[in-house]
Amino acid sequence: DNVCEEIYVYDTPSGNDGTYPLEEYVAGVVASEVGMMEDLTTYEVFAIAARTFALNRLKNSDSCSIPGNQSAQVFRPTDNELIIQATQNTRGLVLTRDGELFSTMYDAFCWTEKDDNYYYMCQGNYDTGEPLEIPVEWANQYVAQWSGQVFLDNPEYMSHGQGMSQHGVYYLSASEGYTRDEIFAYFYGSSSELMSIYQTFAYNGEYALNPNDELYQGLAFLTGTSLEELMANSGSSVAELNSYLASVAQSSGMGTRSAVVG
Repeated sequence: DNVCEEIYVYDTPSGNDGTYPLEEYVAGVVASEVGMMEDLTTYEVFAIAARTFALNRLKNSDSCSIPGNQSAQVFRPTDNELIIQATQNTRGLVLTRDGELFSTMYDAFCWTEKDDNYYYMCQGNYDTGEPLEIPVEWANQYVAQWSGQVFLDNPEYMSHGQGMSQHGVYYLSASEGYTRDEIFAYFYGSSSELMSIYQTFAYNGEYALNPNDELYQGLAFLTGTSLEELMANSGSSVAELNSYLASVAQSSGMGTRSAVVG
């Protein structure tokens, strides 16, 4: 599979065509798609979704080129500190099913029915099929302001109704207190799993493996070789490696993570 460390973005509405490091591209997509929402959890959710969408689209491609418009994901460079933090917090993380990337589609605000109290969304609980219900009062405040009244007046306006709802994510995070992982389970199903493009271990929700660690370079998607296999071939164990790394970290005064290798 093709893992692009740099992506050439073309046909950008902002006129910022060019080649960007993967994480800079991800931040630019988050800024363009949900930048107005100013919520760290929402930004982290869409950083992972944007990264997954792009790499899934490019995985069987001979190039690392993608349009920076609505035919894929809208892109513009950003220096927004909270968006950059969210991108760094999720560096290298992607969503998978059965160990494979999938298309993490999303749209703005797609609904099929409404009454005096709720909009009944196109998207909802992936596992149960129940639609997300967003209060009319909430939508009148946020959707009208950020996306426009036209989205509230017209069902399925400019929407495909698949994957996640941008406003739905913000509603679940900011109003309902959902965590990032709970949002993914809700919209993409409990079988979806976070993994790092730099390693083969499932992300356990406690920490992200540092993609700059030399141990993880060249593994997983890049070579198909896991760290366990390398350790087995050398006659060592992951437990021994963890113990060694912990002692080095402590002696240097850096502290330790709860686990170095999952």
